Amino acid sequence: MISFTKSSNHYSEDDKEYIYITTEAQTLGDLTTAFRSFLNACGYQCVEEEEEIADLTRKQEDFFI
Repeated sequence: MISFTKSSNHYSEDDKEYIYITTEAQTLGDLTTAFRSFLNACGYQCVEEEEEIADLTRKQEDFFI
């Protein structure tokens, strides 16, 4: 289990909100979703970036003799 916590007065004395989010995430995607939920609850705006997919295929020009 992973927990994200922000206590009151974290940012300033005017910050009265206590935020606690816990997750049983088993994958990186689920953990990322939980963390983004936590950030949103703290007032941050999360912008999802396009997933970068690495091209692991070798090209003919990669081989030299």
